[in-house]
Amino acid sequence: MDKANWSPEFRLLVSCMKAFLAGQRPVDLPADPAIDWDRFHQLLIRHRLAPIIEIPNSSIPTEPAGKLAETLKKSKKRMLANRGALVKIIKDLEAANIAVIALKGSGLSQQLYGAPDYRYSIDIDLLVAPENVYKAHRIILAAGYNLEYPLFELTEKQMASWLKLVTTFAYVHKENKISIELQWRLFKNKYLLPVDINATDWGILNLEGFPLKTFEPGLQLIYLCQHGAKHAWVRLFWLMDIAAFLSGNYIHDWSAFLQQAKHANAFRAVLQACSLCHSILDIDLPDAITKELSIQTGIDRLTDIAMHYMLSDPKVYFRKSTQNYYQQLSYNMLLHKSWRVKSGYISWISIKDFERFPLPDRYFFLYTLFRPFFWAWRYIFKRNAVPNG
Repeated sequence: MDKANWSPEFRLLVSCMKAFLAGQRPVDLPADPAIDWDRFHQLLIRHRLAPIIEIPNSSIPTEPAGKLAETLKKSKKRMLANRGALVKIIKDLEAANIAVIALKGSGLSQQLYGAPDYRYSIDIDLLVAPENVYKAHRIILAAGYNLEYPLFELTEKQMASWLKLVTTFAYVHKENKISIELQWRLFKNKYLLPVDINATDWGILNLEGFPLKTFEPGLQLIYLCQHGAKHAWVRLFWLMDIAAFLSGNYIHDWSAFLQQAKHANAFRAVLQACSLCHSILDIDLPDAITKELSIQTGIDRLTDIAMHYMLSDPKVYFRKSTQNYYQQLSYNMLLHKSWRVKSGYISWISIKDFERFPLPDRYFFLYTLFRPFFWAWRYIFKRNAVPNG
């Protein structure tokens, strides 16, 4: 990996991550005349690493120091609000006998860093069994949330397809604007990390006195690797979680863990994540992983692709264009060797067409017939659109 093209601001951000992982919590920002503090502030927000830094000292220019301090204040306020909302909604769901796993967020921060407020979260991610989706949906609505995704009413056949093709309903609270994502599957590709929530071994975290259910460490690490790989690691804070796992005493048998990753169809995503941690954060890797990295082909290419997106403007990754579509499809193909898993990225129906081209259920079959035309409309005629990332 060529680090020569790293900007001084990116280098400082990586140095902060290393210091944090080494136990300096929070990290004191050094005074460095070479730093463009406005640029560093943008990177801090983009990579969601504000929670790991200390309020800047007086040696940093006043204006950027004020911006950094304000960002840190807002992130702490957001995390505190999310934490309270997380506990409340889980209590509501469990009172209705719905098993629920909290994904990432405050629980993961507590697990990896010993405190719930070192990991910034835009929303609250919850996983329930597919058979409990409607019940959980009603409970979340009753708790004062509005459905934000989808924003349109689904027909019966559209809803059936939504549950098969999508993983999420998204909600925003009417008053405090807290966001919740309710998931019934971890990834859109049904072959990736299929989890039976009712048969999964739980891990229990103590989140400020509240027992929070989460995955056991092996499954948690595999999920985080595949999640970061799905987004081509465009945000560094995902990689810091992997580095914390690799540096801690969470996995006792790395050979068994790699077998678990293979069964979950996330083997190459795990190797990519480990390669990035070693290259960027200088993390020492277990012998079993080092051996696989020396054997497996294509991991260097996956690492280079992730670094390209990590160092680029995020719009490069999220831009809607035919070129980007095929680049990301090619990237997903490279992530897996199994043709069965590769096929999971291809669908003959897109839920994006349901809103743009609403059809009654008796004409539902037309979504498949018109798929090439709908696709062309989105990626060619609307190619300049950039969705929220």
